[in-house]
Amino acid sequence: YNLQKKTSAAEKVFIQAAKQFPNDEYVQWAAGEHYFINKNFPIAVRYLERAVKIDAKSGRAQLGLAESQFELGNHESAVKHYFSACQIDKSNIAREAFRTAASKLRNKQNPASYEYDKMIQQCP
Repeated sequence: YNLQKKTSAAEKVFIQAAKQFPNDEYVQWAAGEHYFINKNFPIAVRYLERAVKIDAKSGRAQLGLAESQFELGNHESAVKHYFSACQIDKSNIAREAFRTAASKLRNKQNPASYEYDKMIQQCP
């Protein structure tokens, strides 16, 4: 449904799957990712928090939650999840996303950028 641009049909499938499989990290992450892509960040956070609670070592869930929190302006929460994702992810995708977020904050002269820069330095 997503590929066919049938967003509401896709949403129904994600909601049903998330209800049917409440303890499945992948299903919760996929639902959160759907909402993130569609820029519904508060709902994305709800599903991604569940995914992280199910499996805290899921890099995709940590990164998705970080990016959703970042978009909502919850920088204190976002930086923690970026850092967790960075520690888990061996491909450096999370590290690059972390750097991009820090750069966006720096460009806006947001004081939160200092915490981001400090935490990036501690990332393996």
